[in-house]
Amino acid sequence: MNRTSMSHPGGAAWPTTLLLGLSLAVTAGASRADAPLQYQPQAAQYFDTDGELFEFDPPGGFFMRFRHGPNSTYAIYRTEQGRGRQAPIRLNRHYEETGIVIKGSVLFKAGYDGEFERVLRPGDAILVPKCVPHGGIFGWDDDEETILFTTFVDKYVEYGPDDLDHPPEAMAEKVHFDPDSGIAATEECANMIGAPPVTWTIEDLRNAEAR
Repeated sequence: MNRTSMSHPGGAAWPTTLLLGLSLAVTAGASRADAPLQYQPQAAQYFDTDGELFEFDPPGGFFMRFRHGPNSTYAIYRTEQGRGRQAPIRLNRHYEETGIVIKGSVLFKAGYDGEFERVLRPGDAILVPKCVPHGGIFGWDDDEETILFTTFVDKYVEYGPDDLDHPPEAMAEKVHFDPDSGIAATEECANMIGAPPVTWTIEDLRNAEAR
Protein backbone atom coordinates (compact mmCIF):
# COMPACT_ATOMS: atom_id res chain seq x y z
CA MET A 1 0.00 0.00 0.00
CA ASN A 2 1.41 3.35 -1.04
CA ARG A 3 0.63 6.62 0.67
CA THR A 4 1.77 10.21 0.35
CA SER A 5 1.72 13.22 2.67
CA MET A 6 0.07 16.46 1.64
CA SER A 7 1.28 19.93 2.56
CA HIS A 8 2.13 23.30 1.06
CA PRO A 9 5.43 23.52 -0.84
CA GLY A 10 6.70 25.41 2.20
CA GLY A 11 5.63 22.59 4.52
CA ALA A 12 2.60 24.21 6.17
CA ALA A 13 -0.71 22.36 6.39
CA TRP A 14 -3.52 23.22 4.05
CA PRO A 15 -6.27 25.56 5.37
CA THR A 16 -8.10 23.05 7.56
CA THR A 17 -10.18 25.68 9.36
CA LEU A 18 -11.87 26.86 6.16
CA LEU A 19 -12.98 23.37 5.23
CA LEU A 20 -13.78 22.34 8.80
CA GLY A 21 -16.18 25.28 8.88
CA LEU A 22 -17.71 24.19 5.57
CA SER A 23 -18.10 20.63 6.84
CA LEU A 24 -19.71 21.73 10.09
CA ALA A 25 -22.11 24.05 8.26
CA VAL A 26 -23.20 21.27 5.93
CA THR A 27 -23.60 18.83 8.82
CA ALA A 28 -25.71 21.30 10.77
CA GLY A 29 -27.98 21.91 7.79
CA ALA A 30 -28.44 18.21 7.16
CA SER A 31 -29.80 17.60 10.67
CA ARG A 32 -32.77 20.00 10.40
CA ALA A 33 -36.20 18.37 10.47
CA ASP A 34 -39.80 19.24 11.27
CA ALA A 35 -39.65 17.42 14.60
CA PRO A 36 -37.70 18.97 17.51
CA LEU A 37 -34.03 18.08 17.45
CA GLN A 38 -33.11 15.35 19.92
CA TYR A 39 -29.82 15.93 21.72
CA GLN A 40 -27.09 13.41 21.00
CA PRO A 41 -23.60 13.78 22.48
CA GLN A 42 -21.16 14.50 19.68
CA ALA A 43 -17.66 15.97 19.47
CA ALA A 44 -15.82 18.02 16.86
CA GLN A 45 -13.14 16.11 14.97
CA TYR A 46 -9.71 17.19 13.77
CA PHE A 47 -8.78 16.00 10.29
CA ASP A 48 -5.05 16.22 9.67
CA THR A 49 -4.86 17.37 6.04
CA ASP A 50 -1.06 17.16 6.29
CA GLY A 51 -1.35 13.41 6.87
CA GLU A 52 -0.99 10.45 4.55
CA LEU A 53 -3.21 9.74 1.56
CA PHE A 54 -4.11 6.40 -0.02
CA GLU A 55 -2.70 5.85 -3.50
CA PHE A 56 -4.71 4.01 -6.15
CA ASP A 57 -2.28 1.79 -8.04
CA PRO A 58 -3.23 1.20 -10.76
CA PRO A 59 -3.30 3.82 -12.16
CA GLY A 60 -0.73 5.38 -9.79
CA GLY A 61 -0.29 9.05 -9.05
CA PHE A 62 -3.90 9.41 -7.82
CA PHE A 63 -4.46 9.77 -4.07
CA MET A 64 -7.33 10.32 -1.64
CA ARG A 65 -8.27 10.28 2.03
CA PHE A 66 -11.61 10.74 3.80
CA ARG A 67 -13.22 11.27 7.18
CA HIS A 68 -16.86 10.73 8.18
CA GLY A 69 -18.89 13.12 10.28
CA PRO A 70 -22.25 12.21 11.83
CA ASN A 71 -24.14 13.15 8.64
CA SER A 72 -21.47 13.96 6.07
CA THR A 73 -18.15 12.85 4.62
CA TYR A 74 -15.11 15.02 3.92
CA ALA A 75 -12.51 13.95 1.36
CA ILE A 76 -9.23 15.07 -0.21
CA TYR A 77 -8.21 14.10 -3.76
CA ARG A 78 -4.77 14.68 -5.25
CA THR A 79 -3.00 13.87 -8.52
CA GLU A 80 0.75 14.09 -9.03
CA GLN A 81 2.28 16.29 -11.67
CA GLY A 82 2.10 14.54 -15.03
CA ARG A 83 -0.55 12.02 -13.92
CA GLY A 84 -3.86 13.88 -13.77
CA ARG A 85 -4.91 14.45 -17.37
CA GLN A 86 -4.68 10.78 -18.31
CA ALA A 87 -6.04 9.31 -15.09
CA PRO A 88 -8.76 6.73 -15.93
CA ILE A 89 -11.94 8.10 -14.35
CA ARG A 90 -15.68 7.46 -14.61
CA LEU A 91 -18.73 9.68 -14.44
CA ASN A 92 -20.22 9.80 -10.94
CA ARG A 93 -23.71 10.01 -9.44
CA HIS A 94 -23.92 10.15 -5.66
CA TYR A 95 -24.75 12.36 -2.69
CA GLU A 96 -24.90 16.15 -2.88
CA GLU A 97 -21.33 17.39 -2.94
CA THR A 98 -19.45 20.65 -2.50
CA GLY A 99 -15.84 21.05 -3.54
CA ILE A 100 -13.04 23.61 -3.66
CA VAL A 101 -9.80 23.51 -5.64
CA ILE A 102 -6.77 24.20 -3.45
CA LYS A 103 -4.01 23.71 -6.01
CA GLY A 104 -3.82 23.14 -9.76
CA SER A 105 -6.84 22.98 -12.05
CA VAL A 106 -9.82 20.74 -12.80
CA LEU A 107 -11.88 20.71 -15.99
CA PHE A 108 -15.28 19.94 -14.47
CA LYS A 109 -18.48 18.94 -16.24
CA ALA A 110 -21.91 18.17 -14.76
CA GLY A 111 -25.54 17.65 -15.75
CA TYR A 112 -27.45 15.02 -17.69
CA ASP A 113 -26.58 16.88 -20.91
CA GLY A 114 -23.24 18.12 -19.55
CA GLU A 115 -24.63 21.64 -19.49
CA PHE A 116 -22.19 22.82 -16.80
CA GLU A 117 -18.57 22.91 -17.95
CA ARG A 118 -15.84 25.03 -16.42
CA VAL A 119 -12.15 25.00 -15.55
CA LEU A 120 -11.82 25.29 -11.77
CA ARG A 121 -8.67 26.86 -10.34
CA PRO A 122 -7.50 27.59 -6.75
CA GLY A 123 -10.31 29.15 -4.76
CA ASP A 124 -13.03 28.05 -7.20
CA ALA A 125 -15.84 26.01 -5.67
CA ILE A 126 -18.66 23.84 -7.01
CA LEU A 127 -21.91 22.42 -5.66
CA VAL A 128 -23.34 19.31 -7.31
CA PRO A 129 -26.92 18.26 -6.37
CA LYS A 130 -27.64 14.67 -5.43
CA CYS A 131 -27.42 12.16 -8.30
CA VAL A 132 -26.46 14.76 -10.95
CA PRO A 133 -23.87 13.13 -13.28
CA HIS A 134 -20.45 14.77 -13.14
CA GLY A 135 -16.78 14.22 -13.70
CA GLY A 136 -13.51 16.12 -13.84
CA ILE A 137 -10.01 15.97 -15.27
CA PHE A 138 -7.27 16.99 -12.85
CA GLY A 139 -4.26 19.02 -13.96
CA TRP A 140 -6.14 20.45 -16.92
CA ASP A 141 -4.01 23.55 -17.46
CA ASP A 142 -0.56 21.95 -17.60
CA ASP A 143 -0.90 18.44 -16.15
CA GLU A 144 0.23 20.01 -12.88
CA GLU A 145 -0.22 18.64 -9.36
CA THR A 146 -3.85 19.21 -8.38
CA ILE A 147 -5.66 19.04 -5.04
CA LEU A 148 -9.42 19.11 -4.48
CA PHE A 149 -11.25 19.14 -1.13
CA THR A 150 -14.90 18.00 -1.09
CA THR A 151 -17.74 17.48 1.39
CA PHE A 152 -20.63 15.08 0.78
CA VAL A 153 -23.84 16.22 2.47
CA ASP A 154 -24.80 12.64 3.31
CA LYS A 155 -22.44 10.17 4.90
CA TYR A 156 -20.63 8.32 2.10
CA VAL A 157 -20.98 4.97 3.82
CA GLU A 158 -19.76 3.12 0.71
CA TYR A 159 -16.24 4.38 1.45
CA GLY A 160 -16.12 2.30 4.62
CA PRO A 161 -14.98 3.18 8.16
CA ASP A 162 -12.58 5.99 9.06
CA ASP A 163 -9.91 3.52 10.19
CA LEU A 164 -9.76 1.77 6.82
CA ASP A 165 -6.15 0.71 6.14
CA HIS A 166 -6.43 0.50 2.35
CA PRO A 167 -7.99 2.56 -0.46
CA PRO A 168 -11.81 2.32 -0.37
CA GLU A 169 -13.18 0.00 -3.03
CA ALA A 170 -16.03 2.39 -3.85
CA MET A 171 -13.43 4.98 -4.91
CA ALA A 172 -11.26 2.41 -6.68
CA GLU A 173 -14.26 1.52 -8.85
CA LYS A 174 -14.39 5.14 -10.01
CA VAL A 175 -10.69 5.27 -10.86
CA HIS A 176 -10.26 1.83 -12.48
CA PHE A 177 -12.03 2.82 -15.69
CA ASP A 178 -12.68 0.70 -18.75
CA PRO A 179 -14.94 1.48 -21.74
CA ASP A 180 -17.70 -0.83 -20.48
CA SER A 181 -17.69 0.33 -16.85
CA GLY A 182 -20.52 2.84 -17.23
CA ILE A 183 -21.40 5.43 -14.60
CA ALA A 184 -20.29 4.93 -10.98
CA ALA A 185 -23.46 5.48 -8.93
CA THR A 186 -24.65 4.91 -5.38
CA GLU A 187 -27.55 2.48 -5.10
CA GLU A 188 -29.97 5.33 -4.44
CA CYS A 189 -28.94 7.20 -7.59
CA ALA A 190 -28.80 4.06 -9.73
CA ASN A 191 -32.43 3.33 -8.78
CA MET A 192 -33.68 6.90 -9.23
CA ILE A 193 -37.05 7.05 -11.02
CA GLY A 194 -37.64 9.43 -13.91
CA ALA A 195 -34.09 10.64 -14.41
CA PRO A 196 -33.27 11.66 -18.01
CA PRO A 197 -30.55 9.81 -19.92
CA VAL A 198 -26.94 10.95 -19.62
CA THR A 199 -25.88 12.20 -23.05
CA TRP A 200 -22.12 12.68 -22.55
CA THR A 201 -19.05 10.70 -21.56
CA ILE A 202 -15.65 11.31 -20.02
CA GLU A 203 -14.19 11.12 -23.54
CA ASP A 204 -16.30 14.15 -24.47
CA LEU A 205 -14.64 15.94 -21.59
CA ARG A 206 -11.15 14.82 -22.60
CA ASN A 207 -11.75 16.12 -26.12
CA ALA A 208 -12.83 19.57 -24.93
CA GLU A 209 -10.74 22.47 -26.20
CA ALA A 210 -8.30 24.02 -23.76
CA ARG A 211 -9.71 27.07 -21.97
